[in-house]
Amino acid sequence: MIKFTPGFWAANLTPLALLYILLCMTSVTVFGQTGSPLAPPFPGPRIGVQAGITENEQQGQFETDCGCAYPKGSGTGITIAALGERFIGKKWSLVGMFSISMKNTTSTNDSLSPIQKNFVKQNNAVDSGPVALTEQAKTQLTYISIVPMMRYYIASGLFLEAGPSIGFALSSNLLAQETVNTSGYTFLDGSTTRTIQNKAIPNISSFDVSLYGSLGYAFQLSKLLYFTPGVAVDFPLTSVQSGTNWKIMSFQITGAITWALHL
Repeated sequence: MIKFTPGFWAANLTPLALLYILLCMTSVTVFGQTGSPLAPPFPGPRIGVQAGITENEQQGQFETDCGCAYPKGSGTGITIAALGERFIGKKWSLVGMFSISMKNTTSTNDSLSPIQKNFVKQNNAVDSGPVALTEQAKTQLTYISIVPMMRYYIASGLFLEAGPSIGFALSSNLLAQETVNTSGYTFLDGSTTRTIQNKAIPNISSFDVSLYGSLGYAFQLSKLLYFTPGVAVDFPLTSVQSGTNWKIMSFQITGAITWALHL
């Protein structure tokens, strides 16, 4: 029986994604080669690499092993991608992107205090509380995604692009800790912070589907070389964890270097 693990997707999706991008990038436009006076040549196909930083915003909520709920959170991350562009008109092009994105969030909930737990005071007398606590959860997620898009050039190098993002979870981790906020109290081992959970996110959804949109500008550095900064949003359609409404929206600032295969 085939097990569809993250490793399976990474091993089988990567060659297909690279083939998809290669076909998108190396395809040539018929009119561009024939020189038909009714169809002036389109710009040549382009290939490139892109990198960016992300601001992640938690939507919905999740729980840790202690049953603590986290309704909000935020964090940062990075994304790197290979991309290709094939023009189908003077203003329209098809863009294919294969990306790896790392999304981190930190969620805090101090509304759980006071809670009845076993603590010790400074004089080592056992006391069951109530004691004020702060619960904090840090998540780390890594996805690989294929993003086919349509790009429209508004004027000169200014463009808008959009399309679906279909991703697969490669790895995840959830670190949950609680900290004593009441002066004079510690946990039984004498510390004021203890780890509740530090492991892969249980029941993580294998698929990650979202809508990706970007606004950018392609600066021509030479006849064949372009630098393209942009801003993008990744709007989630699926949950991070099965059975929850926990999603992560990402806002990105990106920069790409692309090369035209011919004029």
